[in-house]
Amino acid sequence: MPTAVIGHITRERNEQFIGADRELVGQMQRIQFTIGDHALEIEPMQPNGGAHPPPGRTWAVSMPRCRSWGTDEMLRVR
Repeated sequence: MPTAVIGHITRERNEQFIGADRELVGQMQRIQFTIGDHALEIEPMQPNGGAHPPPGRTWAVSMPRCRSWGTDEMLRVR
């Protein structure tokens, strides 16, 4: 009986790849959730979401230069 071939590899080798790749995806998901948990411990989310400047202060965010504007624009967050 001939061996089943998928592309240039046998079915058994393909199944090995699929099993290994599923494990890698699982590791990536666990890593991303762990990094997110660490970030939330460092800086918990605010009630309205995101970080807020301290009272009495504003943050300035420089937007990238846009050819149609011709100058740098500033976005002030209060």
